[in-house]
Amino acid sequence: MVAALSRFSTRAVTWDNVNALMKLRLAPGQERFVAPNPVTIAQAAYEPAADLLALYAGDAPVGLMSILDMTREGPSISDGEPRDGAFIWRLMVDVRQQGRGYGKAALGAAAVWAKARGLKKLYVSTVPGDGSPRPFYEAQGFAATGDVVDGEDLLLLRID
Repeated sequence: MVAALSRFSTRAVTWDNVNALMKLRLAPGQERFVAPNPVTIAQAAYEPAADLLALYAGDAPVGLMSILDMTREGPSISDGEPRDGAFIWRLMVDVRQQGRGYGKAALGAAAVWAKARGLKKLYVSTVPGDGSPRPFYEAQGFAATGDVVDGEDLLLLRID
C-alpha cells in the first residue's frame, strides 16, 4: 500500500480522462452519500468556485474530488455554509480502490490546495445515517461543528 500511495497524485479533469472518471463506481449503498461522478462533473462545470481534481495512482484514475473556495461566490453555496475556508464538495474513491489510503491522500491534497489559497479551514458535510463517511472524516481529524446545512452535518478541520 505504501508504494501505491507514493504514486498518488491529483490531475485536472480533461478530455483525455473524463470518460474513465465517469466509469468509476461507488460501493453498493454509498450512492446516498455522494453523487455519481457524471453528476459531479456536470455540476462543477457550472460552479465557478469549484476545482475538480482527478485522483490517480500512477497512471490509473482511482477517484474524483471537487473542492470549493468558499470565499468566492458561486451558485451552489447555500445559506448557512461557512465562507471562511475550503469545502470538500464531493469526494469519491472507486469501489475497487477503497481501503487503500486514497481517501486519506485526497484529504491531504485538499489541505495543500486550501493552504495554497491562504485558507486555514477545510470543511466537509456528511449525510447522516448508517454507512455515512462521517467516521472516516473524524478519524482524519475533522470535528463536527454542530451546524447542519441542507440536511448534512458540517465538519471542520483546521489546517493553520
